[in-house]
Amino acid sequence: MNHLKNSLWLAKFEFKHSYKNLLLLIPIILLVIIFIQSLVPNYLDQSTMGLDMIMLLTFVLLSQMTRPKDFQLQKMQGTFYAAPYIIALNQLPIPKKLIVRYRFLSYIIIYSLFVFFIFIGLYAVLEDSVSGLSYLVFAFLWYCIGIYLGLVTPAFEAASNMIVNIVVSIVIAPILVIINTFLFYKAFFQDGFFGWTMYVANEHPFWSLFISFLLAVIGWIFWQKRMEQKMKRADYL
Repeated sequence: MNHLKNSLWLAKFEFKHSYKNLLLLIPIILLVIIFIQSLVPNYLDQSTMGLDMIMLLTFVLLSQMTRPKDFQLQKMQGTFYAAPYIIALNQLPIPKKLIVRYRFLSYIIIYSLFVFFIFIGLYAVLEDSVSGLSYLVFAFLWYCIGIYLGLVTPAFEAASNMIVNIVVSIVIAPILVIINTFLFYKAFFQDGFFGWTMYVANEHPFWSLFISFLLAVIGWIFWQKRMEQKMKRADYL
């Protein structure tokens, strides 16, 4: 209970010093909604990977981009990157688990508000394809993607080697594109990843909810452990 209380206090401290920056999410949300709405009709007629990528970038990255620099990944020295606030907390007699829980809590609060308004705005253009309760399943599926994939953001704020990150990204990105093309445009499904999420939300709502929730729990636990490991290994001096 004390850990949760202290984590909330740290989260409140961050929000108190970043609410003006977070307000910038409002125009970003509006632009994202308008942009995705413009892409959906053409996607439903002829699926393309563009909307898949836009949705993934939106749910994995965008919700955290307006946080102040002191709370985001920054260059410290050479190829070493970290969030200055995380470094500062590590200089204090604060348990590392508490720092991790605070950062994940602040992530989930910002992310949840971000996603909530995104899906309110997208309902009008998707209601004919995913209606009623199926839309809630569809929204939950995408919400969970931002947890088990998006939590890489706070995990890597503890300590990152930017050169390694870039090399890994260059290697992994084309592999993911090939897998996405093969699974969701050729062999397994032909209407794209975004279309597939609508399909499973409509046809398999229980399994969509169960598997999405399971992956979110696994991601929540895994990335917290990863962040704690990074802090233990990092040299903040």
